[in-house]
Amino acid sequence: MELVRYIHLNPLRAGMVKDLRELDRYPWSGHSAIMGLNKNDWQEVEEALLHFSVKEARARRNYRRFVEGGVEQGRRPDLQENRVSKGECKEDSDSRILGDRVFIERVLDDTDEVYQNVPEYPPALLGG
Repeated sequence: MELVRYIHLNPLRAGMVKDLRELDRYPWSGHSAIMGLNKNDWQEVEEALLHFSVKEARARRNYRRFVEGGVEQGRRPDLQENRVSKGECKEDSDSRILGDRVFIERVLDDTDEVYQNVPEYPPALLGG
């Protein structure tokens, strides 16, 4: 859920929306779907909400409070870069997937993807 919160706060951190209220309605983030204000057929809204309550209205309120609690965290290096466990070099990572080497390999095996070192983009291209 920390990663969900972090990703959904990206438009706010990037200045694409001015506050959490605007983020609630921002159509280009999954946050607005979880809040029930937009719909993404591909998004597992129910699954996310069940982490906060079995009652939908309460789950949305609890989720919203949880997201709000992450605003002050700002950018989190542990959720920005794919750093692998201590002692391993950054080359042992795949920037498309956040996790350690074992997790990355499992995800790639499950999707029939191949391991690759994806080049990092300059911060200017990422809005940073």
